[in-house]
Amino acid sequence: MKPLLVIFRPRDLSEFLESQRHIKIDKLWINYYPQTEAFKIARDECLKTDYTHFLFIVDDNIITQNGIDLLLEDSKQYDVIGGWMNCDTTTHKDDANISLSLPPNPPNRGRYEDYHLMTIKQIEGLLATNNNLITISYQGFALCLIKRKILELIPFRDSHGCCPDSLFALDLHEAVIKQYCDLRVRCKHLKVDDKPQTELLQVGKKPAYIELK
Repeated sequence: MKPLLVIFRPRDLSEFLESQRHIKIDKLWINYYPQTEAFKIARDECLKTDYTHFLFIVDDNIITQNGIDLLLEDSKQYDVIGGWMNCDTTTHKDDANISLSLPPNPPNRGRYEDYHLMTIKQIEGLLATNNNLITISYQGFALCLIKRKILELIPFRDSHGCCPDSLFALDLHEAVIKQYCDLRVRCKHLKVDDKPQTELLQVGKKPAYIELK
């Protein structure tokens, strides 16, 4: 097993950057690219390497070393598995980013309610009964692990500039590939609400570059 953590970084969030100092794993930083390009570039770059397991996060998602270690252990049995996070810190702070239902198709026309997301209370109830691992139909890209053979098979797509997570879920379903969530892997989502915080974005303000370290 040779894992790589891919970090999508359109911003410079100090809390996130500080948290990454404590994560021990090879990292591929995709810095300051627009989302429509970032996921495709990341996949192409990953497949140029000999890494076998690819983990993905966006830079408003705080993860832990324990979360990474749990997913790597899970990957001995599962090809696509992730953690979960709160949807935001205000309006939807009690909702998680995972669903037992498929996302709307096409996703760019979908509403929040169409995702039928699980609540944090539901997840905590499952954890209380030691039901730590579940099959899901959608994950809004918290920390996610994808084995190389799946990344080779399923490219990232976008729906009019959005929703690569939704399209990935739909493409997995079409290919009859299950995805799972380890409920022990809880991440902290820094997102405030659905309003775009464009003042934080560095895309177009700083030169885009890729860095493997």
